[in-house]
Amino acid sequence: MPIYSTCKQLIRLSLLTLLTSPLLLVAASEPVIGSIVNSSHATLAGVTVPGQGTLTTGAVLSTAKGGSALVRFSADAQAGLSGETSVRFSRADGRVSAKLSSGTMAAKSSGNETLVVETPGFKVEPAQNKAVYIVAMLPGDTTIVSARQGNLALTETNSGKKHLVPQGHYAKISKAPGAVPGQAGVPAAAAPPGLLNSAPVLIAIGVGSGIGVGFGIAEGPLGLPASPSAP
Repeated sequence: MPIYSTCKQLIRLSLLTLLTSPLLLVAASEPVIGSIVNSSHATLAGVTVPGQGTLTTGAVLSTAKGGSALVRFSADAQAGLSGETSVRFSRADGRVSAKLSSGTMAAKSSGNETLVVETPGFKVEPAQNKAVYIVAMLPGDTTIVSARQGNLALTETNSGKKHLVPQGHYAKISKAPGAVPGQAGVPAAAAPPGLLNSAPVLIAIGVGSGIGVGFGIAEGPLGLPASPSAP
């Protein structure tokens, strides 16, 4: 019996090593910038994450439909990914950069470390170092930025032009020039207050306690919003 029990333990240890060794190799090749506190249906650099893991600079963290991931960089910076989300993380000069290519993520940034979310057209960051916010890339080239706590600075990548999203407000960014996002055919001149026309995009600023009223984005716990759906 003791020999049989020992064999079972060795087999289990071997299987665990085989499952986690790809992640260990990934972590060993690049500097560690954070930890995956918990996850479900997530992959890191194409390797399945067994619940928890180590996040290295330049690695892409992705979640499948119905999945999620909570990442902690420090006591001052955290990020949460909902299902069907893909983000590449890096760190430089006391700032963590999250390049969001698809899906929805929440960011908490306070104190000495700033968490910046980048999309193909914009950079989103706290205006005064502290903020809790959500960035959702929706179908149809539309992005929602919600300032849950603190003000946000929204910077256009190409022009460098900056916009302010106040606490409790959201910005709906559309690539459709000449019309209010969500109201096709309405001239920009007839847009309600809060619309910023900055070709080739329109930024509509609205008020709402959620991510964006009427955009079909269900919210879960902080850092783990549900997957977005089309308006």
